[in-house]
Amino acid sequence: MPPEKRWRASVAAPSSGEATVEDWKTHPRLQKHLRRFLDSADPGRVLSRYYAEAQHLSPEKLLRIAVHVGAWVALLPVEQAALSPGGEEEAVSQPSPVQLLAQILRLRGRAKITDWLQGVLHLVALRLQDVHRNLQGQAALPWIELRRSMPKAIWRDLRTQRPAIPVTYEKSKVPRPASGLKRKMPPQQTEPAGQRAEQNAGPGIEALTASDFHLEISELGNKKAVRRFHREGAAFSNSNLEERALHLDGLEERLVKAVSSESWDQVCSLIREAAAALAAPRQKTVLNEAAAPMPEDALERLQANLQSKLRKLICKGLGYLDLSDVGTSSQLEPALSVMKLLIERFMVRGQLEEARASKQWLRLQGILTAETTTEAGAMLETSPTEESYQSQGKGRLTGEDRASSRSGVFSPNVKLKSNPLVRNTGQDVILTCNNCGFELKSSWVFEHRGKVSTLVPTAGHPTCGGKYVPTDAKITVKADHSAGKLNLIGAVRVSMEGGACSANVKAQRNPFHLVQVSQTSFRMPLETRWRAVVSPPSKGEVIVEDWKTHPRLQKHVRRFLDSPDPGRVLSRYSAQAQNLDQEKLLRIAVHVGAWVALLPLEDATASPCSGEDVSQPSPVQLLAQILRLRGRTKVTDWLQGVLHLVALRLQDVRRDVQGQAAGPWIELRRSMPKAIWRELRTQRPSIPACGEAKELEEFGGPASHLKRKMHAQQTERVAKRVKENACPVTEAFWATDFNLEISELGNKKAIRRFHRDGAAFSNANLEERALHLDGLEERLIQAVAAESWDEVCSLIREAAAALAAPRQRAVWDEAAAPMPDDAQERLQVNLQSKLRKLICKGLTYLDISDAGTASQLEPALSVMKLLIVRFEVRGQLEEARAAKQWLRLQGLLTPEATTQAEANSERYLESSQLQGRVRMRVGPRILTTTGGVYTPGQKIKDNPLVRNTGQDVVLTCNKCGVELRSSWVFDYRGKLQTLVPTNGHTACRDKYISVTGIPLVRDTLLDICPHNTRLSICVKCGGNSICIHKKQRFQCQLCKAAATTQSEVNLDSSQPEGRVKRRSVLKTTKGGVYTPGQKIQDNPLVRNTGHDVLLICNKCGVELRSSWVFDCRGKVQTLVPNNGHGACGGKYVSVTGIPLFRDSSGMLDICPHESRRSTCVKCGGSEICIHKKRKYDCMLCKAAGYKKRTRRQHGQFAE
Repeated sequence: MPPEKRWRASVAAPSSGEATVEDWKTHPRLQKHLRRFLDSADPGRVLSRYYAEAQHLSPEKLLRIAVHVGAWVALLPVEQAALSPGGEEEAVSQPSPVQLLAQILRLRGRAKITDWLQGVLHLVALRLQDVHRNLQGQAALPWIELRRSMPKAIWRDLRTQRPAIPVTYEKSKVPRPASGLKRKMPPQQTEPAGQRAEQNAGPGIEALTASDFHLEISELGNKKAVRRFHREGAAFSNSNLEERALHLDGLEERLVKAVSSESWDQVCSLIREAAAALAAPRQKTVLNEAAAPMPEDALERLQANLQSKLRKLICKGLGYLDLSDVGTSSQLEPALSVMKLLIERFMVRGQLEEARASKQWLRLQGILTAETTTEAGAMLETSPTEESYQSQGKGRLTGEDRASSRSGVFSPNVKLKSNPLVRNTGQDVILTCNNCGFELKSSWVFEHRGKVSTLVPTAGHPTCGGKYVPTDAKITVKADHSAGKLNLIGAVRVSMEGGACSANVKAQRNPFHLVQVSQTSFRMPLETRWRAVVSPPSKGEVIVEDWKTHPRLQKHVRRFLDSPDPGRVLSRYSAQAQNLDQEKLLRIAVHVGAWVALLPLEDATASPCSGEDVSQPSPVQLLAQILRLRGRTKVTDWLQGVLHLVALRLQDVRRDVQGQAAGPWIELRRSMPKAIWRELRTQRPSIPACGEAKELEEFGGPASHLKRKMHAQQTERVAKRVKENACPVTEAFWATDFNLEISELGNKKAIRRFHRDGAAFSNANLEERALHLDGLEERLIQAVAAESWDEVCSLIREAAAALAAPRQRAVWDEAAAPMPDDAQERLQVNLQSKLRKLICKGLTYLDISDAGTASQLEPALSVMKLLIVRFEVRGQLEEARAAKQWLRLQGLLTPEATTQAEANSERYLESSQLQGRVRMRVGPRILTTTGGVYTPGQKIKDNPLVRNTGQDVVLTCNKCGVELRSSWVFDYRGKLQTLVPTNGHTACRDKYISVTGIPLVRDTLLDICPHNTRLSICVKCGGNSICIHKKQRFQCQLCKAAATTQSEVNLDSSQPEGRVKRRSVLKTTKGGVYTPGQKIQDNPLVRNTGHDVLLICNKCGVELRSSWVFDCRGKVQTLVPNNGHGACGGKYVSVTGIPLFRDSSGMLDICPHESRRSTCVKCGGSEICIHKKRKYDCMLCKAAGYKKRTRRQHGQFAE
């Protein structure tokens, strides 16, 4: 065949300069693409194939399929082009043609656009303009996405050469004859085109209509910056009103972030982007002239006020920059020159004061040309005159009573200058109007209680009604109320927050009264006019009741209770706490602490709002939040006394409140300063007036303490009760000389941390201790996995701080003393055993012989050694409770004691055997672990697959950590596995595990048949696990079904006449009809409806019919067998979707309270624990480990 028939020749794009849009739309090639898409059997499959291939195609092929998809988008109906063939608009695998074209254009990157694609994209751009006018809402989203993906050159060519479509790319370096596609325009549309463009007043249209303006802009900077400037302006003008508003909001957010991060290059970029969207100033409408009707779109733009926000954003951004710097000015080009040209071209027609929003334009002009700042400020100051106010009938103060801000400098009136708290620092602070950006300088400050605030005019900027704000966010400002907040007198009401006084309502309304009050205030002494700081009780014998009844604390509580909306007070405190300095934060902590300590228990922990609103926390949650924000700030005397009261309440709450209600109190307990608890224990019951580490007294005088009264009989039993409770480290730290020994074990900081960890554990309740221990175990696993050995050392120190001393094992012939309930709960939870196991596990990963490792573990190592040494003074360590763990820990701490500890353990086991508690098999098959070395029995040694490698593998008991070494391996199918005893560690009944992760195998799974399979499961050898059906019993469905039948019916040969003895009740499914047992039939809630319901097995499809139903609480459910289909193990399901219920006797046993009897709390069902909760929902039962403990007890009894 000739080449022209074998290959498809590339069809050239229309090259005639007179080709119109219709010529492109009716071109055979584009029509062919459209026809093939419409004629395809599955258009969705075509789109899916294009979508998948677009990810891997080369740029050349990608542009080719872009022509196909672009033709579909341009020529298909609008609804069909934007709709996915799969029926879901958001289908990823089958996108719509519009979404597919947007994706292909994003994948294009910087690939050069071909002539065909440029022409097709011009048609797509024309369609996008039509869609922009006609579609709104959700239907326009795919088209907006496509609009963002369109190349910028298409839009530029569409504006500059409209309606022609260029064949080649505009920036092509190869000269080619210009070929375009002209779009026909109606005659009536061509004439008013320029007039309509001026009326629309889009961004930059009025200033950029003349062609010479383009030439001026092109000379302002490099070509790349100018092109970027034009592109950003065009993108803003081509977007609709909603997109413009979103774009402007994004600019404002990015400006705030750029200023906070001091990214000045980003600020320059944002100013350029905003200036590209800026419209030229327009003439203000003359009042006596008739206003022309405004189009609806112009009214919408005017209401959105986007241009005003743009000017304000530009002024705000330029306020942070120094335009006199050459580098800064060069980065802002061509934006600076464009804004200057806009102002100059307007000033050709008139003054800038006659423009709309003249204040913002004058402000912008002042920033761009620094020499016009003073003149612009003078123009703005002279705009509101005294005559205008008098003509409106408004009375205004004149003379020296008036503050002035002439020439951009603020000066307060004489009344404020005579205020002793107001002074002139001589250092100007720059303020800006938040509305128009006008600058004002103020050097007058108001100093009260050590806080300095800059004075600003109360009325703000009178020209535009805005407020003055400082350019530096760290500076605080205060309004110049002449007789209001700055006039601190005794006749006005003092605010609760400790701020400046507020004037009386009558004084605010009567100016004459203001003068009288201000004159009277200056004659009063200072101690009367200002509230003196109340010092805390300093009497050494003050008791708790004196603190609780103190007037200041009672005043805080009374004001909180008398407030009309306590929730609003809490919300304000919560919001202010995030931004207050440390001094004020501690002050409001005193207020909130007084509420927590003195309010009723329910009011202190309940949020005023009904729901869980974060903005309205309870007083307890608010105090916890404030204490977390405190950081390392030193606690004041008042706060320390109040927190002592809070600590006393926390102790009462800990005994009385349980469950969910205790959550906020637990959070507050964790946020309390450690010094409060330390002094509460060491100096109990006194409350120190100042911090323990304070070097200077804030108020002077002797240290004041607050003593808590204790009953006489209570003081006598303190020492006895502490010894009986046996809380962590109590018995070991009872002697004072032991504290001296610990203090010499390491540096002071590590010792303080160690004591703090132990105190936190001892002060926690049982549930908190269990959660803390679980957290330690999880963190240890994570630290070992990440090989973070410093973290392992830290966890061992924290666990050792909570470790209790070893206790003597009870003698059998002695009567055991009664154990308190809390001690019994702690014993059931078994926390100390878990702590010892965790410490042993952590120490196995470390080399304690290394000096650096040992130093990091101090003082934990020395404390544990001292605990063991102090116990050995009274007796041998083998006589202690949990002796195996203590011996294991002693072996880890002192390597030379490891052999002796193992020998002691073996001796202990031998003595146990003599007492008959442990019975072991004797004979040639016995295996031994004497001396910590595993030796298998003779039968195992004779196995040809078992051999001794001579290289010991270290194994550890999973429970107590005792080590065992094994050099015997099982070599099977090329895999070596180390032998371990099947029964594990017989002393504690747990298995051995490998420290290094070597695979292990129990020594009872070694019988291999000639068929290279375990003998018990070999089919050919007929192992004991093989059934008569030549399958493994636990996998044979027939054997399972036979076992089910046998469990239902039990034949007894001793019965006369071969009668069948039923072990339980009769339940049959014979003939495909279900009949429940007699016990279920006797249930008053079970009845036979007589209407069969068809059921099928979900595994094999066998049918079953059931007419028995369970009617409970008005809900009728069809009964089905509890075990399902016995032959295949499947479950019966309903064909018609009718609800089913299993015929389990426990599920059908309903108590009088209309609940399952086993889960009924009132009836005390089998699943209800002693805490009146379901066992699997009770946290205390989970922590105690009932199931595990029960199994362990049964095992001991079996022995």
